[in-house]
Amino acid sequence: MGPMPATTYLAKLQSAITSHSEQLRTVRETRNAQNFERTLRQEQDSAYERSLAQDRERARLKKEVEAAAAAEEKRALEAAEAAATLAEKRTQWRQWRAKSITPEPNPDAKDVVRIALKMPEAARIMRRFPANAEIEELYAFVDCYEFIKDGAVGGDVAKPEGYEHEFNFRLVQTLPRVVYDAAEGGTIGERVGKSGNLIVESIRGEEDEE
Repeated sequence: MGPMPATTYLAKLQSAITSHSEQLRTVRETRNAQNFERTLRQEQDSAYERSLAQDRERARLKKEVEAAAAAEEKRALEAAEAAATLAEKRTQWRQWRAKSITPEPNPDAKDVVRIALKMPEAARIMRRFPANAEIEELYAFVDCYEFIKDGAVGGDVAKPEGYEHEFNFRLVQTLPRVVYDAAEGGTIGERVGKSGNLIVESIRGEEDEE
């Protein structure tokens, strides 16, 4: 057999190259498709993980908000219950203390102090007190006046346990201004003198501002 003609050789070579190129293209396309599918799955998996993470974060934040709301509701309820208990004990103390207010001295009694009191509800009352009575007695009279004036002084009211009473007002002389603070002690005669014209000045507003 003689040598293959050049044209025939070239034709076969071209055919082989074309066939090989087709195979390479097919392999390349297959590989690209596989890479695309792998990348797509990775992106989908990543998006799914992010979605799960976001769902978990939303659930965590929701629980925190619900827990905070429950804690605030509990705190408000406890504060309301504490305030109601304090108010009950305060009223009980006033009813109990009203029973031991020193009776007003007779008009002809000696060593008395005549006090004019301007009450918060605009009422004005006059009352005599023993000069040797403590200034706390004057404060207690004002604080318990509601029960004294109505005759609602009960005989079976006990002093509330675990309660320290604080007066939410001060007794003030206006001209010149003098505050007769109960915490400073002393007798009514020592602090006020023979007579006094006093105003009952509330300090609740000041406590609320603080």
